[in-house]
Amino acid sequence: MSDNQVKHNGLLIALGFLLGAINVLFLYTRVFTPQAYGTVSFVLASATLIFPLISLGVQQTIIRFFEENEDSSRKGLMANSLQVLALVSLLVFVLVYAFESEFRKALEAENSLSRTALFFIAAVGVSMAFFELFFSWAKVHYRSTSGIFLKEVFPRALITLVLSTHYWLTPLSLEGFIQIVVAVYVIRAFLMGVRSYRLLPFHFFYGLRLQKRWVYLRYGALVVIGSGLSMAFLEIDKVMLHSLRNASDVALYTVIVFIATTVAIPLRALQPVFNAKAAKFLAHGHRHQLNEVVQKAVKISLVLGAFIATLLLVTEPVMLFFLPIAYHKAFAIFSIVLLLKMIDSAFSPVGIVFQYTRYYKWYLLISGLFLLSMVFLNLWLIPTYGIYGAALASFIAVTLFSAVKVGLAYIVLEIQVLSRAHFLPGILVVFLMALEFIPDAVISSVFYWVGFVLSVLLLMRYKVFTKSFLSL
Repeated sequence: MSDNQVKHNGLLIALGFLLGAINVLFLYTRVFTPQAYGTVSFVLASATLIFPLISLGVQQTIIRFFEENEDSSRKGLMANSLQVLALVSLLVFVLVYAFESEFRKALEAENSLSRTALFFIAAVGVSMAFFELFFSWAKVHYRSTSGIFLKEVFPRALITLVLSTHYWLTPLSLEGFIQIVVAVYVIRAFLMGVRSYRLLPFHFFYGLRLQKRWVYLRYGALVVIGSGLSMAFLEIDKVMLHSLRNASDVALYTVIVFIATTVAIPLRALQPVFNAKAAKFLAHGHRHQLNEVVQKAVKISLVLGAFIATLLLVTEPVMLFFLPIAYHKAFAIFSIVLLLKMIDSAFSPVGIVFQYTRYYKWYLLISGLFLLSMVFLNLWLIPTYGIYGAALASFIAVTLFSAVKVGLAYIVLEIQVLSRAHFLPGILVVFLMALEFIPDAVISSVFYWVGFVLSVLLLMRYKVFTKSFLSL
């Protein structure tokens, strides 16, 4: 079943990215000015950053402890997670109401935020937290496809519909559009809750021993730090661009990051299945199976990610044709952002494994050091180089961190992440990285096509379109 899930998840995620491309390339950039679109991106990026603090790690706690409990204890685990999330969500809205002016002053910089912007950020963050909790309940039952649809396709499809009404109903206002976005995220969380309840009913007021609550909360606290670090790696450059430059730069950067994130489709497709299996193998001490599934996940991400990356590079002129001219200068950073996203997605399974081990707190400490280095690099590079500085800072930090993760997995967990199967896609990644240093655009374009042909040969070499390739 897992291979079918990976395939179906991949198709749904690809559809979600297609809808996202329509939104970014055709609608957002024409319906809103770069300043307004930058504000929308800032609200969503900020909500993504606070979401781990709101969730308190309950979504990963479900995956981590599900296999260790019987059915009755599993319901208690879910009830505890719901109770914690409800209390934290209430606290967040109280804090926003009480300290609204102070928060706005800290976030505004050179940009203007409406009085309700903070409540929008909090509402989206809370909705994300509840959605991910319910989605985790589906993952541990190996029923992730509906969750992938709600996560990747549902919000983008509705936003596509809403943005298109700008042309055949009434022009959209920025405030009204953000309100609609908040409603979409709330509805998504509700639908995921209904789906999860049907898989295995749970109750809000289910009893649980204090000792177990403490174990779950202690692990959840570590996950909060880990999730916050992961989200910060993804969103801190946008938030710092908003503070150190302006919302227009955030819009330019967001467009490029969205397109480049397409290379993470393979990872997103296999991640729900991989997370559950990695936790299961660790819980039962099946180290050999764990080693195999990690190597397989890295291979899938590398081979398919390299193909998507080269496809995007050779179709860059097509994207430039459809985007407004104001966004063309952002493509100066396209290659470097594409490569950092590919490297990050390829080695993310290694970080996932550490979440379910006793070494997690040490892994988080190292993650924090690399995030700190990214912040300092952004502070140094963004004021001078703008979006190029943000891309370069992220590339340096993510590449070094990925190398350290592979080394830690071998030394601490005795997992050999890389094997001979990763050699050829690795060579292609190095080849694409070298193209970044070719100044002549014509020569680069020729080599992009060479890279594309090589990536197609890789697909054939590894029999990507067979059922066994996607089986975890």
